[in-house]
Amino acid sequence: MRFVELFAGIGGFSLGFERAGMKCVGHVEIEPYAQKVLLKHWPDVPLISDVKKVKGDEFGKVDLLCGGFPCQDISIAGNQKGLKDENGESTRSGLYDEIIRIAGVCRPRYIVLENVANLLSRADWFGYVLGKLAEIGYDAEWEIIRASEFGLPHSRSRLFIVAYPNGSRLESLDLQKPTRINPEESCRRELARAINEAIPANDYARDRGDYNGVPQIMDRLRCLGNSLVPQIAEYIGKQIIETEKQ
Repeated sequence: MRFVELFAGIGGFSLGFERAGMKCVGHVEIEPYAQKVLLKHWPDVPLISDVKKVKGDEFGKVDLLCGGFPCQDISIAGNQKGLKDENGESTRSGLYDEIIRIAGVCRPRYIVLENVANLLSRADWFGYVLGKLAEIGYDAEWEIIRASEFGLPHSRSRLFIVAYPNGSRLESLDLQKPTRINPEESCRRELARAINEAIPANDYARDRGDYNGVPQIMDRLRCLGNSLVPQIAEYIGKQIIETEKQ
C-alpha cells in the first residue's frame, strides 16, 4: 500500500507503516530541522515543505493518507481556540482542512489521523473533524491509544482516527483492542525492549530507543516531542493490511 504522510515531523507514521509493510511515496513537512531528518532517512521520498501547496495528485496513486495535524489550539497546554477562532478564521490546528482538501483530490482508501486526546473534549471540535470527513464521503472510527499500552514507560495518550469511504465499514478493523501490556509483569524498560525486539528492524532503524519507541538514530529532542509512537502506527498499519487481505 502506498501512503503519504502530511505534517510528517520526523516520520513517526512513516516508520510504523513501513514496518507494517507499506511504502511511503511522499512527505509534507514545513519545519527545516525535521526536513533534514526526513531526507536523511528517506532520501528517495519526495518532500514538499508547505501543505497548502500540495495539489493532491503529485504523488501518483495514494492508498492511504496520514497525518498528525497541529495540536497547538486543541491541546490542554495550548490556547484552546480550537480549529476556528472567534472570528471563524482557521487557527494553526485548522490546517486540518488541508488534509480534507488533499484527500478530496487523491481519494485514498484510508485516512489515518492523530492528535491529542483533548480533541474529544469539545463536541464542536470533534464534530467539525467528523463533519469534514463526511463532506468528502468518509466514515470514521476512533480510539484513544496510549504509548504505555505498547510497553513504553509513559502514557502519551493520543487520539487515532481511521476513515474510509462511506458504505465500506470495516468489520475486521478494530482499534479498540491493541496489544495491552501489563506494566506489573516486569520493569518498564524490559517491556519496552521486549516489544522492540519483537518488531523486525528496517535497514534505517537498527537501533531503537528504550523510552519512546523512536530509534536512537532518529532521537532528537528538538522534534521528538511532537512525534507519535511508531509501534502504534505499525499496529494500525498491520490491521489495515489484514483488513485489505480479508
